[in-house]
Amino acid sequence: EEIIMSILIDGRKVKKKDFGFYMPEFLEDSIDDLINACNTGSSLADCYMSELYNNINNCMHGEMTDEQLEQIRDYYIRGGMYEDD
Repeated sequence: EEIIMSILIDGRKVKKKDFGFYMPEFLEDSIDDLINACNTGSSLADCYMSELYNNINNCMHGEMTDEQLEQIRDYYIRGGMYEDD
């Protein structure tokens, strides 16, 4: 499977998205860490993105559907968080 991770855009503020479905706490925490790193210009933002990518994969075959995980990937990993609403 091809891994497509977005390029982090310095200086762009990002928002957490409410998907309206349950997410395990560790996944919520990874998202919060990434959002905070992006919004503070942290040099560790790419590390948080990798951590989130891994945590999304850790949810496969669990309590979340493949469709839900794809929505999270599209928004946080593939650059959706930088698109205008």
